[in-house]
Amino acid sequence: MMLAERQRGRALQTVCLTFGRGQRDEPLPGAAHLVEHVFHCRGDAGSGQFFASLRTAGAICNAYTGADYVQFWVSVPPAGLGRWARIARRQLVDPAHEPAAVRRELDVIAQEVASKVLRHPQRGFSVQYNRAALFDDEVNAHSGFVDNPALRELTPAGLDRWFRFFLDPAVAQVASVGPLGPDEVAERLSPLLDVLDGNAVPDAPRPHDLGGPRVIRIERADDSPHARAVCFPVVRTGRWLTDLAVAQVVAALLGQGGGRSLVGRRAPAGTNVTARAGISGDPNEDRSPTCLTLEATGETEWLPDALASALGTLADGLDPAVVAAAARWVRTGALKRFDRPVPRTRAATWLRMFAGASVDGYLAELSDVDSDRVTKAAVELAAHGGREIVL
Repeated sequence: MMLAERQRGRALQTVCLTFGRGQRDEPLPGAAHLVEHVFHCRGDAGSGQFFASLRTAGAICNAYTGADYVQFWVSVPPAGLGRWARIARRQLVDPAHEPAAVRRELDVIAQEVASKVLRHPQRGFSVQYNRAALFDDEVNAHSGFVDNPALRELTPAGLDRWFRFFLDPAVAQVASVGPLGPDEVAERLSPLLDVLDGNAVPDAPRPHDLGGPRVIRIERADDSPHARAVCFPVVRTGRWLTDLAVAQVVAALLGQGGGRSLVGRRAPAGTNVTARAGISGDPNEDRSPTCLTLEATGETEWLPDALASALGTLADGLDPAVVAAAARWVRTGALKRFDRPVPRTRAATWLRMFAGASVDGYLAELSDVDSDRVTKAAVELAAHGGREIVL
């Protein structure tokens, strides 16, 4: 349940608490994201009291909701770690769902979504809309909602049921990086660890279900740049870690490196192209780790044909040296990200949650990606066709 890695040169202890349920488990659009927010609430003051309590311990913290997780992290001087554990335990065991605080958090969430999607589509599209791959309609494609009336009608009892479902100790994992050794971390986190399930069994990630319409169109009222994405499921039961590593290299070949990528070189001037897949520890990159998403903003009508051509090129087989260079580039980027405590602990809990794997194990998989695996993956992606989301 807990992974602790000692790095003596660190000034702060970073801890990530991950629960293995997320948006694909939602009874209503936005439910998991709402639970993430109300975890920080106490009384009718909303989340302010929670964060004020942590600031007195010198802590910084944040939380994220993804396709299959709700996640909380904190970086704190070692002396304040026990205080965070006691606060987190209280919030988990004895949550307070005051209606005024819930309404305030719904307003905050609406503001978050609007800021990312409505005002900055070139930055927010991938974060919010690529999860349309999880659902059959656009209502649940962008973290649920901007102003969802069903969530505003929730009773405290109804919200409490969702809270205890998403933040179930039976599906919790904890990872820590910092100057403290494993025994010291366990001792200081004991108030929290005592209420988590020490026998939690890692689950296998469920492949994305891309049933329903192949094209989702989301209407926009303003004249901001349009965006288009194509999403593919990339995990197959029994070989998921390999699939994730291969998909991350395929994403690099398809849409990373700007005009040098297979799709980017076909893009009109002024168009941005990005591809994402796999585990990075970055919340803007891995909200849906088991989905490969290729997206473009600006003029996007060209994207489906360019993607089909690029997949054909990969399926025909690339020079092994080109694939090896891409794999090294991806692995170097992963090493750089995982050198930071927050991405490392985030990735560690997700990897442990879904197959008992480690960050180092994932890096090893990246090293093993070769041209044959990339060719096979491209054939599968082309046969699938993906789901297209048009904004």
